[in-house]
Amino acid sequence: MSNSNKKQQSQTDIKQKLLNILSEKNNKVTTQQKPCSSLDYYSLQRKLSQRSHKLPVEMTKFERERWLFEMLNTQDHTQQEQNLKEIYARTTKLITRYRNKEIKWNNKREALQKEIDLLRQLLQQY
Repeated sequence: MSNSNKKQQSQTDIKQKLLNILSEKNNKVTTQQKPCSSLDYYSLQRKLSQRSHKLPVEMTKFERERWLFEMLNTQDHTQQEQNLKEIYARTTKLITRYRNKEIKWNNKREALQKEIDLLRQLLQQY
């Protein structure tokens, strides 16, 4: 029992250290800093608390930074993919709406043209 408690405690310690690193990096402001990722402290904390994100017991500074970079990078990519899907859905919706309106306009124009032709024929007969 104490072994599993120690393991769990070490994992939470590592997770807390990673969160501290992230918060320190977010607090440092540079003039050439890119806009912050949409992954903030609380969402990272939520991700770290999930069982799917098991961390190695010991990580070097480089490994921690690389791991954080990969998490932030995948978050940005999934956000971009979601934005592209939303744009694609909106444009296809607009295109189909335009096509449907165009079909209606063409049908109305054809119906009006037929009426005009019938009226011309009636005028020519009299």
